[in-house]
Amino acid sequence: MKPLGRGILVNVSEALNYIWEHNVATAIVGMKNIREVEENAKIGFKPAPLSDDQKKKLRFLAENLLRRYRIENGALIPKEIQK
Repeated sequence: MKPLGRGILVNVSEALNYIWEHNVATAIVGMKNIREVEENAKIGFKPAPLSDDQKKKLRFLAENLLRRYRIENGALIPKEIQK
């Protein structure tokens, strides 16, 4: 599977488990084929609780991502690109 968040988040299981742990309804876009949809769906059928270390790592990665990018219409845009 391709990296998430412009290559910042690369562990799909951790990213999806984080989403499910926070009781959020979300659309996961960017899957290229049925195999990727099936792999992501399998993670959802047996979501694993994240350890404190995993949560800390994901929080750090998300904060780093948001320092470098802004979210515009659901897309990550490098902050150096003017509006």
